Amino acid sequence: MPMFPARTWKKTRGFTLLELLVVVFLMSVLVSFAAVNWGAFSKKGSESFLEKFSIEVALLREDAISAFQVKSIQFDLTGNTMSVGVINPVDGFKSTKQLDLPEGYVLKDVVINGEKAIRGTRTMNFYPSGLVDRTIIHFESRTQYYSVVIQPLTAKVEAQNAYVEEISLRERSHTP
Repeated sequence: MPMFPARTWKKTRGFTLLELLVVVFLMSVLVSFAAVNWGAFSKKGSESFLEKFSIEVALLREDAISAFQVKSIQFDLTGNTMSVGVINPVDGFKSTKQLDLPEGYVLKDVVINGEKAIRGTRTMNFYPSGLVDRTIIHFESRTQYYSVVIQPLTAKVEAQNAYVEEISLRERSHTP
C-alpha cells in the first residue's frame, strides 16, 4: 500500500488570485517597455536628432578628455554630411562614424568660433581640457530653419526652430 494516497484534483473553473496577479504584473511590465520604445519612434525628426546629437557630443567630449586626444566633428556643407573622427597631422581628418541629419533638413551653414562657412568642410574640435569649439549649426527645410548651438565650456547642446545668429559682445562703454 502506498505511503501517500493518490490525490485527486477537482476540476475548477477560473484562475486563482495569484495567477491573475502574475499575469497582470507581466502585462504591465511589457506595456511599460513598449511605451518607452514607442516614445523614441514617435518623436519628431528634429527632436530625435537633438537627443542623439546631444549624446554624441557628450561622448566625444568625454572621449577627448579620457584619451587626452583632440576629437572632431567635420561638417561637409557641400556633401550635406556630418562625420565624427580625429585629425591626423599626416593624413588630415579621419572619419570613424557618420552622424545622421535631422529628417527633412539639409546643412545650410556652420559657424565655428565666430567664423561662418557656407561651402566646403569645417571641423569642430573637442579638446582634452574639456573645452569645445563654440558651434552653431544651421539646418534648413522647405519651410523653416533649425539651429543647434553647442556651448564651449559645457558642450551643452541647445536647439531652436529658427535661424540663430552668432551673439557678439557689445563694446564696453568706458564711461563711469
